[in-house]
Amino acid sequence: TGPVALMIAEHEEGRRLGQRLRQVTERFQSGDIKVRDQVVLSALGYVSLVRRHMDKEDKLLFPLVEKVIPVDRQDRMIEAFNRFEQEENGAELHEKYYRMAERLVQECVR
Repeated sequence: TGPVALMIAEHEEGRRLGQRLRQVTERFQSGDIKVRDQVVLSALGYVSLVRRHMDKEDKLLFPLVEKVIPVDRQDRMIEAFNRFEQEENGAELHEKYYRMAERLVQECVR
């Protein structure tokens, strides 16, 4: 129970919605135009979840963390996160997903 359990449950829901979006997108890309509405609804559901989740992070979780974790420890965590993201994902990862989202939007608009 509590904020952390809620955030974990939403991460699981996000994975489920992402999988559903991937499935219907693959069907759409394979020529099954009947799933076009499912692609759009799945994407909108995912976006809605992410927006609500980020709002909870901003208003509930992060203020709680800021009260509990000392500032110097927070700084070290941020540095470690940035280092990990750069080493593991590289700068091009975010661009990859922006391009993928743009492609999906263009395909669904057709």
